[in-house]
Amino acid sequence: MDKKEKQAKKSVISKAIDLANGRYKDEEIDTLYDLVKNSSEYNGKSKTHKNSFKGFSSEGRYTGTEETTYTIRADDNKVKIEERYQYNDSDGDSRSYDKEHTKGRDILSLLHKIKK
Repeated sequence: MDKKEKQAKKSVISKAIDLANGRYKDEEIDTLYDLVKNSSEYNGKSKTHKNSFKGFSSEGRYTGTEETTYTIRADDNKVKIEERYQYNDSDGDSRSYDKEHTKGRDILSLLHKIKK
């Protein structure tokens, strides 16, 4: 990809995704460009990763589950990935958090988790 083409694609991407003055390879620009140009196709696409485990504590044996869901959201001319994490164990411990990823580098690193 020549310099002008890359700059034109970065200009389109930067309207929807925060590139944060990062340096991106041609393939990364193409991936983000595709995500922005076809955002309606990706909007709402999600993937959930589940993990079960067993362990020991001072009170004995326990089991637990972790669940992380990544969802692509494309609205208001912005593209982001929402992350929802939940943890529960048999001792009654639970926690969760929600996070929004809006920076280009973060989105690239999470896209492979969604596309698997």
